[in-house]
Amino acid sequence: MKKNKLLLLGLGSIGQRYFEIIKNIKNIKIKSFDKNRKIKSDFNNFRQLVKNKSESALICLPTNLHLRYIPILIDKGYKFILVEKPLSNSFKDISKIRKLINKNNVKLFVVSNMRYHPGIKYLKSNIKKVGKIFFTNAYFYNNSKSMYGNKYNKHYSSKHSLGGGVLFDVCHEIDYLKYLIGPIQKSESTAYYYKNKKATDIFSGVIFHKNKILSFINNNFISSSKKRGCEIYGSKGILKWSSEGRPGEAKISVKFISNKNKSKLIYSKNKFDHNEPYKNQILEFEKMKERKKYNMSNFDDSLDTLKVIIKTKIYELS
Repeated sequence: MKKNKLLLLGLGSIGQRYFEIIKNIKNIKIKSFDKNRKIKSDFNNFRQLVKNKSESALICLPTNLHLRYIPILIDKGYKFILVEKPLSNSFKDISKIRKLINKNNVKLFVVSNMRYHPGIKYLKSNIKKVGKIFFTNAYFYNNSKSMYGNKYNKHYSSKHSLGGGVLFDVCHEIDYLKYLIGPIQKSESTAYYYKNKKATDIFSGVIFHKNKILSFINNNFISSSKKRGCEIYGSKGILKWSSEGRPGEAKISVKFISNKNKSKLIYSKNKFDHNEPYKNQILEFEKMKERKKYNMSNFDDSLDTLKVIIKTKIYELS
């Protein structure tokens, strides 16, 4: 079996997760590049990447570095690039990147792993049950210190300037709401950070979709437990997805509650493997090389997500 080569650029926490996932995919041969990491890199510098003879790359660097390395990869001949979400923490050099992508016929995508989560998959496949959709309510509660422990203060997630905090993490909810409900017309949102911290911990926003449906988002990184979910309210009832618990221990359920208050369980899973959506996205990334249609967020689509984030008003809490 011929193996497709994939360059993994960045071996931080998310890069190491991808490394462990991809090394077990039979038709992909992974090569990595980073410095000062536990996993040994296959290259010492970018000049050596030319010898790699690969067309595919996955960027897992801190958010503020994404746009810096996309042109370098394109210059080295990479035609298929998958970038960790969000695309960036600013709009600087976006026009330059777009021109390079078009000029070199590059397919660039941004990670949208929640589209491959069973919660989102079952919401999408059962969405007609609610009838005419009135609005949606999405949420994610977690704790930044629980996520990173003693490493938090040294992790890029602790610094807004590097693309850290709940504000940039809300790209998950924005993306899957576009995927479920439709394109965005406009948005209004606020984020808050505590005086002694350098990254946002609370986000509240509303998305006005082009089809006149409203989506509300409420996320925070100061919760005592991890919870994620989405509720879709319609003329025939409510479709609910909820996920509770730490990675590897999460309990997932999707159910429909009719207007007559009759509840039907659509999907249930205990101890969900949180690596599954990441693996499915990588498999989709490989398949889409031969496809014109794909279930992924492309460059322009990811900019719509980034616009919501960048225009968010940020306030300090004492």
